[in-house]
Amino acid sequence: MICMKSWLTIVYLFLAGTPLIGTAFEGRIDLVATAAGQTQNLRYRVTTNSVRVEQLETNYPHPVNLWDRQTQELQLLFPANRSWIALPPSANHSGMPTASAVTAPRQPLAGAPGSRMPVRNVPPGLGPQSPRVPSGPLAGATDIPLELHATGERTNLFGYACERFESNQSGELLEVWATDQLLPYLPYRRSEPLRMKILPLADRWPALLAARNLFPLRLTIRSIAGPETYRLEVRDIAPGPMPTAEVGLFRPPADYRQLAPSHFAASR
Repeated sequence: MICMKSWLTIVYLFLAGTPLIGTAFEGRIDLVATAAGQTQNLRYRVTTNSVRVEQLETNYPHPVNLWDRQTQELQLLFPANRSWIALPPSANHSGMPTASAVTAPRQPLAGAPGSRMPVRNVPPGLGPQSPRVPSGPLAGATDIPLELHATGERTNLFGYACERFESNQSGELLEVWATDQLLPYLPYRRSEPLRMKILPLADRWPALLAARNLFPLRLTIRSIAGPETYRLEVRDIAPGPMPTAEVGLFRPPADYRQLAPSHFAASR
């Protein structure tokens, strides 16, 4: 007969290795994205109120994203010139959009008044970017409906129950294993989102997942008649409260100056 102490030990070990359903995720998520032969290692630090997303490569002072999970405000931090800008939810369609926002996103941020001469040839990470500088997933309007279809296939990755979904657009196929036990997906952004009439599938899938409160554990995009063009994979998940030493990482440093958002999002 198993004594009470043994039962308590078994229950403790079970809970320690099992995500608690219905509780807000806190912890660290490391993932890697690959596209056009280039690899991007990203780290998500998640608390109940905030999310910090940063690129781990040290070859450049890459921008840092700070998301407020309640207001959906995004703060972009630019280490190269020690500045930051704040974008309201209307400029960030990958937070927690409604179902209608997936097929008809709201218009992006109009931007602050001022000069309409864009700054050209600004290297990534040096503050608000020109439209010529490639960015992460873009925000904008589109007339082409796009849906995420559940396949009914289920599995367990990193200790989290996940389901396989598919979507396609213009000959491109998206396949993703995603879970609702982490947080709605928030894409890493290098700059302000730009307005585009028609977005490629690679720029639309974050809103599809966020609308269903899903986070991708494994995702690929490929041409139906060709090779894989994009891959995103989680490498490690470490649940638990943030260490006290990292609390300050979820707000702009005191010596950073705040800049007004640019007009680039409204100039297209």
